[in-house]
Amino acid sequence: LPSDLTDVTSRVLEDWGKPPHLLRAGRCPVNLAHTRAASLKVWALATDGTRVGAVQASAKDGVLSFTASSQGPSGGCIYYEIAEK
Repeated sequence: LPSDLTDVTSRVLEDWGKPPHLLRAGRCPVNLAHTRAASLKVWALATDGTRVGAVQASAKDGVLSFTASSQGPSGGCIYYEIAEK
């Protein structure tokens, strides 16, 4: 077992190590209730926090909805920003 992992499933990471990083492909629906849901926008972020692309999102009945995916517009994506337009 590598020293930076605590279990054989590779789900607990104690040390990021050096790039390139391995990222499991996946998608997850996100629904966020917010009083100003229609005024919110979603961006995929690079690991340094810079915006790499807008994420398609919709708002209905006070709920912002989008799909978070590990396959971002410029490669792997694990961070998102939600902010007012």
